[in-house]
Amino acid sequence: MSRRRGAQGPTTDATGIDAQVGVEPEETPDETSTETPDSETLRTQIEETRGALGDTAEALAHKADLKGRVKGKVDARKEQLHQLQENATTKARSAVGHAKDRSGPNGVVVAVLVGAVGLALLVRSRNRRNRKKKR
Repeated sequence: MSRRRGAQGPTTDATGIDAQVGVEPEETPDETSTETPDSETLRTQIEETRGALGDTAEALAHKADLKGRVKGKVDARKEQLHQLQENATTKARSAVGHAKDRSGPNGVVVAVLVGAVGLALLVRSRNRRNRKKKR
């Protein structure tokens, strides 16, 4: 016997042996049953099978859509970074506000002195590098 297009299950030859596998086919309860299922039961089974097939096709399509999945992950990471940036900005502004409140006029003097010391250290380190290059 030949398998027709769309047929399900193993095909057997005249001896009852599955030609593809070389073993006897297994009997299922439906094949040994003398009752034929009614049309309502068949329709229900068909609908269930169609639903399962649709879910499988949808899952495969999602899995195959690599570009869409990567884009979704990138968008999620961008959103996370944006939230982190907003949180850091808020905390920094809050800290600056608290420092201004606490420091008063002395805070300005301290900030200028720290800036001057930092600038002096920067100039000193550059001068040392230039001296080493000349040697």
